[in-house]
Amino acid sequence: MPSDLVILASTGGRGSYRINQLQKGASWYPNLIAQVQAGVDTGSDYLCHYIGWIQGEADANQETAYGTYRAMLENLQSDIETDAQAVSGQSEPIPMLISQVTAYSRKNDGAARDSDRIFAVTSSYRFPYGGNIHFTNVGAKLNGAYFGRAHDALLQGYQPECLMPISAVLSGTVVRVRFDVPHPPMRLDTEQLAAATDYGFQVRDDLGVLTILSIVIQGGDVVIALASEPQGASSVRYALDYAGAGRSVSGGMEGAGNLRDSAPDVVSIDGADYQLFNVAPAFELPVVRLGL
Repeated sequence: MPSDLVILASTGGRGSYRINQLQKGASWYPNLIAQVQAGVDTGSDYLCHYIGWIQGEADANQETAYGTYRAMLENLQSDIETDAQAVSGQSEPIPMLISQVTAYSRKNDGAARDSDRIFAVTSSYRFPYGGNIHFTNVGAKLNGAYFGRAHDALLQGYQPECLMPISAVLSGTVVRVRFDVPHPPMRLDTEQLAAATDYGFQVRDDLGVLTILSIVIQGGDVVIALASEPQGASSVRYALDYAGAGRSVSGGMEGAGNLRDSAPDVVSIDGADYQLFNVAPAFELPVVRLGL
């Protein structure tokens, strides 16, 4: 890193708030924009490159609907971009990088997904927690490493990496979930990620939850064999229904999973190396039945 490059990181957030307490018009919002003004006031060639977003536990716990949350999040990103550009004088966009929270997801699965200005960087079941909903110091620094890698991608004109689900199709009793895999091969990892029932996957139909016989990886697909054929409409869910073994995040209401890619990046924290593999975000996809 060039010695004359100064990185200014500021905290404009507020703990324990719902998103409607952080949006424009709420009392806290000016504090966020004030952080941009503080950067401008340093007298340097200041630019606000991105917003790091780690929020949503309070909304999930109080069951804010997914559609409501997403609309408010997209509005918030747009408002921050407009107001921060006015303060800094920059024309560059200000995307939002999300570390998807999974606390309380077993109570409410209204987690944020990405858009053209909002990018999922990682999911918080990846990180060690010290209790309830707070990362350990190692978890916080590891989370920061994912943000740093995503920021580097943005500076180079690339979209940040994410092991993103694309589609889910059904043939008989087999559901095939396809992923965009940044660094093949995908792996079902129960050593570096806390083991979850069925690796975090669940398939539902009109009658309820279906029994899973096996889950294997075939190239860019996760192939789920079911004990019976789904009835009516069906969906596949991930990291929304099962807690990781040995974790008690949000009183055991955290969703977890074990699917990751093989990204080679490594960060050293307190003398230990941690692989910056991409984990799949929590998601629910409708299953399309082939042949219909």
